[in-house]
Amino acid sequence: MAHRIVRAYRDITHRADQRESWRFVYPIFLHVGIIHLLLNMLAQVVAAAQVEREMGTIPFLIVYMAGGIYGFVLGGNFSRTGIPSVGASGALFATVRCCP
Repeated sequence: MAHRIVRAYRDITHRADQRESWRFVYPIFLHVGIIHLLLNMLAQVVAAAQVEREMGTIPFLIVYMAGGIYGFVLGGNFSRTGIPSVGASGALFATVRCCP
């Protein structure tokens, strides 16, 4: 199921235009497989929960979404053509690095 969604997402990404800004947010919540999803969830429960308690919910969401979008854009720029960039790893790295 997840591979079909990723494949469909990959097929339509080259047709993005100005009205499709949702394509920068959508990959944060899309994962390639169950192991990818479970590892991201584990990292969110262990690390990101503590950071959210220290920062507060609204600043955490801002950092999380901005980190996810920038992680997706940078990851997509450095990957090979046709390889989708998905997952919340960029968002997780941003939240963990935000607080010392």
